[in-house]
Amino acid sequence: MLHPLTPPTAEDLRKNMLSTYYVLRMGIVVIAAALPTAVLIYSFVYHSGLEQGSISAFYGAYDGAMRNWFVGSLCAIGAFLILYKGFSFKEDMALNVAGASAVLVAITPCDCWTDSTTPKSWLHTIFAIVFFASMAYVCFACALKTIDLLPGLGLCVLLVQEDAGVRDLGGRKRSTQRPSHVRRDDAQAETLGARDPAVIAVM
Repeated sequence: MLHPLTPPTAEDLRKNMLSTYYVLRMGIVVIAAALPTAVLIYSFVYHSGLEQGSISAFYGAYDGAMRNWFVGSLCAIGAFLILYKGFSFKEDMALNVAGASAVLVAITPCDCWTDSTTPKSWLHTIFAIVFFASMAYVCFACALKTIDLLPGLGLCVLLVQEDAGVRDLGGRKRSTQRPSHVRRDDAQAETLGARDPAVIAVM
């Protein structure tokens, strides 16, 4: 069995936790982008064009050829959102609601594909609306409140402002002064960015 040359440290654990956090976030994005891409490619390859009116229609369209992709992707996204810990109680609850709604959307057929003989499911529509509303709340009401807390972000913004200057309404250039809690010289900023992976990701 191979052993590391040096024993792991607390810093190694911190980096591993950060890596896991970023991979989880990236996984949600990749799956969310892969689903519409997959159904679009399938439609053009096997049916010479997009015939269905929504992604939900692929649950039953073409004898359910893409059903596993649809259900599997939404269930995976839902599970990720539920496991993802929000920064505040409200954000965490919104993520849990969005995750549960994604799973309910996946397992509740919309009956909206072209050859469906049953009425469209309003329950599916309600679950979809709840999902998008919850995600909109997280993106626009919660994310903007935590961006400034990311390490190095405020410093980077201030450095840009100092280099470019900030002009007032009359076109005059006015100086910006760093708050005392973020006063660092450029060498310290570079050291911080080289030491902290989170800063590298932001910068």
